[in-house]
Amino acid sequence: MSDSMENLLLAIDVGTTSIKFVIFNEERVIYTKSARIKTFKEADKATQSPTDILTSIKLNIKEITALYSDIDTISFSTAMHTLIPISHEAEHDTMFLWSDNRAADTILEFKKNSQRTFFIL
Repeated sequence: MSDSMENLLLAIDVGTTSIKFVIFNEERVIYTKSARIKTFKEADKATQSPTDILTSIKLNIKEITALYSDIDTISFSTAMHTLIPISHEAEHDTMFLWSDNRAADTILEFKKNSQRTFFIL
């Protein structure tokens, strides 16, 4: 627990396997914690629940701020290679991971039949 009032930064990194929570003061790391993220894998599917991830983040922030009430800044970083489809017709709670390969055959067919040249930078 924090003894005196100091400026603390809570850094939260949402990765593809876990959420990392780190508290820094002006000199060093003073607290670390991580929470696993459940990945649903089946054949070529790889998904996660954004609702579960958000719930875990909120719960952990509540627990951490009970220990360190002098956190004055929160920083977030997130996984770059995920996709959350949004639809007005239905509620969805699925996030597709970079390792989801359901579109692999479609991409191969597209590349085979496409007249365009693709450049990867």
